[in-house]
Amino acid sequence: MIENIAIPGQSLTDEPKNFAWERPPEIADPNEAVKHHLKYLSTEDAVESTLFVLESGLPISTLVSTLMTNAVGNGIHSIDVGLIISPVIHESIKATADEAGVNYKEKFSDEKQKSEARKQRTNSLIRSALESALEDDDPNMDEELIEETVEAMGSPETEAFEAAAQQQEAAQAEPEAELPMEEEEQQQTQDMPSPSQSGQGLMSRGGM
Repeated sequence: MIENIAIPGQSLTDEPKNFAWERPPEIADPNEAVKHHLKYLSTEDAVESTLFVLESGLPISTLVSTLMTNAVGNGIHSIDVGLIISPVIHESIKATADEAGVNYKEKFSDEKQKSEARKQRTNSLIRSALESALEDDDPNMDEELIEETVEAMGSPETEAFEAAAQQQEAAQAEPEAELPMEEEEQQQTQDMPSPSQSGQGLMSRGGM
């Protein structure tokens, strides 16, 4: 649970390895971490809760960040593993939403990201909707998933993870953006006539 996230200076007063995040993570292999999350998210209650969270307006990217943050806090895997597997979990949740035909956002728009106050208001509205769902005590819902999502939303740990994921996404996109220019340069080089084709090679000049 997110309540177990460490607070500054806590490691100085607690017994060593008293909390999950102070011990080696249970899963070090990214492939195994993916299996862990997909197994959990494929349960009927988790699917219903995930769809409800998305319909409430929470973007997939933020939901994934809360899932990864909670997994790190519970000692399931490290932050680095979470960053590696986030795109896979994102696509899995997106596929589930597409199959169910629900409306969803993949991430907050750039315009909303520029306005932190607006983003906070949006998160507050989403949090209220999720808290109302917990009060309804729907047996088809995974209350733990919704509760952990509510608690993790806007937390420093989730914000930091989401920022790191965005930086990783931007870094991966840069080579793709440069690729067309490289291909264009290669094409120009291929289109240039060779000295023998143009008749302007060193040997041809000597014969003029």
